[in-house]
Amino acid sequence: MLNVSPWAGYSLTLAPTIVGALLMLVASALAHNPDTSYLRVTLGEKEVELRFTLDIFSLQRIAVLDADGNLEVSRRELEAEAVTIFDYFREHVLFEIDGKEADLGDASAIGWPDDIGDSVALERYHQDLVHFPFVKRVRDMPQDFYVGFDVFEALSERHKIIATVIHGEAQDEIEFTMFEPDYLYDTGYRPTWWRRHRGRVVAGAACGVILVAIGVFIRVFSRLDSRA
Repeated sequence: MLNVSPWAGYSLTLAPTIVGALLMLVASALAHNPDTSYLRVTLGEKEVELRFTLDIFSLQRIAVLDADGNLEVSRRELEAEAVTIFDYFREHVLFEIDGKEADLGDASAIGWPDDIGDSVALERYHQDLVHFPFVKRVRDMPQDFYVGFDVFEALSERHKIIATVIHGEAQDEIEFTMFEPDYLYDTGYRPTWWRRHRGRVVAGAACGVILVAIGVFIRVFSRLDSRA
């Protein structure tokens, strides 16, 4: 006699519901959290890229985006305020490379997501994210860099910034809050002797060549003068 569990039918019926609930939990875990912004720092031998990412709700605390008051923010409205937002980062994000104060570099084109169309509706202000990248030219890979945020008064005391530092194949995550607004990151890179002193060596060699040339010119001129 076949023994069939009385719960078998229910299991088959509930399976799609359970799977759907699990997928919703995963999607929720991956979704953007309100009062959260992001920074991605990509380290290279010749440049450091800093990309700030914020949702529309947070950006409206920095600049007036809905210029026509229709409860939507269009791409054109955001681009019109891009300079204001880039300048805000320059003024309120402290940046140092190898212990020396540095600017954020050159601003690049804003990253407007391709999947949201030409405007963001009010109900999506907390969801859709926009990127603001800077590229800082460097002579060599930084040994360390410092980032400090003076943005929490504007964005809110609850706001947090999740930073990802990409260094080759390595990735590190740092969280900034009002109570921990800065961080000194050691890249682990140490330049060779030649990289540290090549500027002085080249300058010294150039000076040597110039002095030799002057000496030769004086000797030749002296001989010509004595013959005359």
